[in-house]
Amino acid sequence: MASWTDIDTNRLLPGEPWTSGKALALEENIRALAEQSSGAPRIADNVVSGEASGGGNLIFSGLQEYSGFLAWGGYDESGGADNMVVAYALNGGALSSNTTIINQAGSFVFFLDFTTGAWQAISTGSNLDINTGTIAGIDETVTDLRFSSTSSDLVIMATPQGGLSA
Repeated sequence: MASWTDIDTNRLLPGEPWTSGKALALEENIRALAEQSSGAPRIADNVVSGEASGGGNLIFSGLQEYSGFLAWGGYDESGGADNMVVAYALNGGALSSNTTIINQAGSFVFFLDFTTGAWQAISTGSNLDINTGTIAGIDETVTDLRFSSTSSDLVIMATPQGGLSA
């Protein structure tokens, strides 16, 4: 397995010599990226899924090293009409307060950009809704996302998006 090497960009300025050490680091970094070696930026290639019934919580963990989250799924109003909400944790800490992302039962697609907090949700139910917003306080140190509704069944399949560059 290749090792990831942080390359100081000051060593890559015009006029700096191109050495075999720099060339080897660059070549190894390409392999380390593909192999998801320790320290290398991550490429989102895994899919995670889960379900919660009767208003339970659905928590996705291990999101460090990613820069966003794309989810699709659905929820019903088995326990009465309610909203789907999301909360986040930074660096494995306590969960934030809830942000309402969808206000009708049905199918949905949701994207959250960890670097800006911007989110978008499209849902289909009794209406076609497009919701957008920004979650204050979120940043690229997100480790966990919790999805929940007050009383409805919820199912989500998702893929973390992009890798943070060193």
